[in-house]
Amino acid sequence: MQGTGLVEIMRCLILTFFTVTILLFTGTSYSGTLTKAEISGLSPDGKYLSFHEYGTADGSGEPFDDYRIIDVDNNCYIGKSFKTDDTAYITLLKKYGINQKLKASLIYKSEESCQMSSLLYSYKFSYDNIDYHLILKEYNAPGTSDCDHDLSVDFKKMELFIEYGNHTRTLQKDVELPSSRRCVLAYGINSIYLFKNKIIIFLNYYTRGFEGPDINKMIVTGTIK
Repeated sequence: MQGTGLVEIMRCLILTFFTVTILLFTGTSYSGTLTKAEISGLSPDGKYLSFHEYGTADGSGEPFDDYRIIDVDNNCYIGKSFKTDDTAYITLLKKYGINQKLKASLIYKSEESCQMSSLLYSYKFSYDNIDYHLILKEYNAPGTSDCDHDLSVDFKKMELFIEYGNHTRTLQKDVELPSSRRCVLAYGINSIYLFKNKIIIFLNYYTRGFEGPDINKMIVTGTIK
């Protein structure tokens, strides 16, 4: 009986080890900031959208829950971050005709992972009988003193563009890293949406966090035809 009990204890220890290992590598138990983002509304012509960004901050454990409005053709923010019941946010939704019931078509969605070796940098798709190739490129950018870690690390700026036929359309290209996005270690394509001739891409960008890599989101928008 004593031998059987020892076997059971070892079996439980082995199962516990593999359970913890699976949680760590699948990201189910994730200690860094993991920002999630989703489209929350569109104007009927697709020229404007709202999106929801939320998560829990690394270190402090404080939740964040914000909404932004985007000028899709010009790939730029309108106004600041808002809360869902903010009067200014509701006013802008009405001004730009954003309907929270309209949905874009999701054509790609990645699994969230802290493993930067598995990031997606290109994706091919078709729209209106035209083949497109979305490409994400990284370029080294100098570190800054506010990065609070080794400045010998190569931080990254990005370029996102689409190739189709003999044409190339740049959606966004960093000249330098903006103050809101310093100390980036890597980028990856998180999700891609289509709405009429508009494309909406959420990128992950990775920075060093308090307890693990922080996975942040940025949005890039434009037209594809």
